[in-house]
Amino acid sequence: MTEPTYRDNLRASTRDIAHKILTTNGLVELQARKVATAANCSVGTLYNIWRNLDELIIAANAVTLGQLGSTLT
Repeated sequence: MTEPTYRDNLRASTRDIAHKILTTNGLVELQARKVATAANCSVGTLYNIWRNLDELIIAANAVTLGQLGSTLT
């Protein structure tokens, strides 16, 4: 199996940061600049690894759904 690339790691990191923002502050507080700052990258880089903010939100919500599924089984 190959090692995760920088891009893979950054996608996972930004997804986790977005998930944390969503769970602590809600959707209204989720902004590309906040995620990028927390991930130590630029907003442009964020949009290079995610098509748009909606794709990032969906990925972050998938984490929540995975946690819910684990709790229910």
